[in-house]
Amino acid sequence: MLVNTWAWPVNGSLHFEAFGRIMGGLPARFLVRRLNLLVNAFIPTGHMRRKPTEAEMTHYRRALDTSDRRHASAVLPGRVLASRAFFAEIEASLPSLADLPTLIVWGDADIAFRSQERKRLEATFPHHHTAIVEGAGTYVESDAPAEFVAAVRSWASTSAPE
Repeated sequence: MLVNTWAWPVNGSLHFEAFGRIMGGLPARFLVRRLNLLVNAFIPTGHMRRKPTEAEMTHYRRALDTSDRRHASAVLPGRVLASRAFFAEIEASLPSLADLPTLIVWGDADIAFRSQERKRLEATFPHHHTAIVEGAGTYVESDAPAEFVAAVRSWASTSAPE
């Protein structure tokens, strides 16, 4: 199953380059490590259909409750761009997985991963089923949990080997 993601180098894509350079830069890394920017800003903006509850936000905040625990989140955007060779290796190995049945669950209101990333995954995995969750954002599994679970159950019931 793939959910709002990619599997190739994003270098050269203005969309990802801008994000990686801005969020991977020193000021944004500081804000992530000191003010928990990832949790306090990105979790809410990644939910388009519903607002995360205070209990959910508390859970996310506790998981990243120290500056040290937020280090990986702070450096990830910049490391994505710096990891071109790693993502090229992943991309090169995709043909060996292409025949696997694949469920793609996609929030169509995601501002990070757009329809072109979904279409590229669909082209890579010809035996796919795509469930587009209308109005869902980046965190489709928690933004639209009922639709997410329904997509997984439906796919599993029709894709199970006999």
